[in-house]
Amino acid sequence: MQLKKRASKTPKELNQEIKIDQIRHGFVKVFMRDGYAGASVDDISREAKTSKATMYKYFPDKSYMFIDMLEITMAQAFSGKAFKRLLDEPPKVVLAKILYDLAEWSTSEPRPSLLRLVVSEVERFPQGAQDYASGIARNVTEPLKSIIDKWIVTGEIKHHNIDDSAFQLSTLVMAQAQYPIMLGLERLGNAQLVRISNEAAELFLSRYGI
Repeated sequence: MQLKKRASKTPKELNQEIKIDQIRHGFVKVFMRDGYAGASVDDISREAKTSKATMYKYFPDKSYMFIDMLEITMAQAFSGKAFKRLLDEPPKVVLAKILYDLAEWSTSEPRPSLLRLVVSEVERFPQGAQDYASGIARNVTEPLKSIIDKWIVTGEIKHHNIDDSAFQLSTLVMAQAQYPIMLGLERLGNAQLVRISNEAAELFLSRYGI
């Protein structure tokens, strides 16, 4: 389908598409590395290997490039599932495994760098933070709510407000896992992610387990 779509375009349109992709590659790399304030159009031009005049033809100023970069990076960040395995096992067996998947997902790039970027630019680009929060709700909180609700229906977890518990549980795991990266420190190792997941599961089950 993509080949047919490209084949239907004129050489001029194909050249424009290639040029835009080239520019996008440049500003995504520079913004993710230097942030909005630290990124210069000169740096982006060099990284994209194209002139500033050509860049401004497609993106009128730096803010347009940044907004486009956020859209591209968020699509990438939220394309993978946070919960890889929804195993048909009781919560006492599987919850820690599910939360480990979440911890690993949340610390895999570009998610930590994207979070740091939208937080640092929340005043200048508030929509970026809102879109990130929506992505977390859609890809993390809602799926976790469905898992917990299933356990409530099967009588394995006490009936409670799953909106609150899913948000609290996912935030507990992600905040601990991402904290060092947000401060520019090394990513936590596997053993530390396992510990965070196990302790969060124990805390949840001590409150809602049957």
